[in-house]
Amino acid sequence: MTIIVAPEVDEHQAQALNDLRGKVSELSQLVDSATALFPTDLYVEINQLSSVVADFLVNFNTEHDTTGFLEDIVGRTTKMALL
Repeated sequence: MTIIVAPEVDEHQAQALNDLRGKVSELSQLVDSATALFPTDLYVEINQLSSVVADFLVNFNTEHDTTGFLEDIVGRTTKMALL
């Protein structure tokens, strides 16, 4: 993640972003598989958490505001832990 948020663009940053896109695709596949594994309430939270992560990556990549991301992640993971 450090390579991605570094202010200077270099060849490593492009590769890191490409790798991250692949991981987001894997995350999406895992979330889809979670439908059969988890109770509905937990699956809904997992899906929403996945959406928050994807939204962060899109916003960061397009240089939009990403404030509040950490608080959102903490809130959602806390809720999931309580389920």
